[in-house]
Amino acid sequence: MVIGEIIKTEKTYLNSLSTVLELYYNPAEKDKILPSNTLQLIFADFKVIKGVNTKFYESLIVWLRHNPDLIEKLCEKYKDDFFRKEVENDVVESPRRVDSLGLTINRLAPTFKLYANFINNYDKIVSAIENETKNNNEFAALRQAATEELMRRGSRQCDISSLIIQPVQRIPRYRLLLQELIKYTDKDHPDYEPLTTALKSFCYIADYCNQNRRLSESTNRVKEIAREYNFNELIEPSRKVILEDLKVKYESKSKGLKPVRVHVFNDAILISKIYKSKKRHTLIEFKRG
Repeated sequence: MVIGEIIKTEKTYLNSLSTVLELYYNPAEKDKILPSNTLQLIFADFKVIKGVNTKFYESLIVWLRHNPDLIEKLCEKYKDDFFRKEVENDVVESPRRVDSLGLTINRLAPTFKLYANFINNYDKIVSAIENETKNNNEFAALRQAATEELMRRGSRQCDISSLIIQPVQRIPRYRLLLQELIKYTDKDHPDYEPLTTALKSFCYIADYCNQNRRLSESTNRVKEIAREYNFNELIEPSRKVILEDLKVKYESKSKGLKPVRVHVFNDAILISKIYKSKKRHTLIEFKRG
């Protein structure tokens, strides 16, 4: 049953989020192992995501609690008491009126837009983790101790790198699970329409996250090019890289045609000299669009 897969994988995922906070964030904050800005970069959005998914999981369990026949079917299918225990251990008070599964997922789907900032910063987060591991002995020791603890627990993910990527992978996973759930839902079932709407929401969120990440990468690249040329005038919030490192012929008033390097932005063109060493950069001309 697809709903069983959704609930089980959500529980596993939520446990992974909790593990990151327990083994990495809590001791790093308590013992001031990381600079405050680095701690914020790596873990602030992770804590937000944990809150989103905690609410989502609790809502799924509240819904499941009101479907006792399904609980028994799931326990029989998976040959364990996982679903029964989750319902029994749940302390969230049920509302007087419980939405259907489709309405429950559809109601909470927009909150997953909060993943966007973490996904946009993912490369920076990974870079910060590796930089601290290399240059901060206390963090390197914390990372090693966490790995040993995860191995002791028999975890499949035994390092922060394999745990921290999971939110990036989770939104596409929801799309696949919802597509599978809709496939087995009759079109005249009350859940069909809200599930279809929820799927559209997750598709939109995935596209939104991808678009924001591309925009963030482009903005960062503009800053890198500005540093290469020591040309801060290049940096503007709306400026994006369209094409770069084009080799073309440029007509100079004094020397005629000569090869140059061109960066094309959405609103400007930067032309520079070509050197054998890629570390040398000399601006020839900057034209606004």
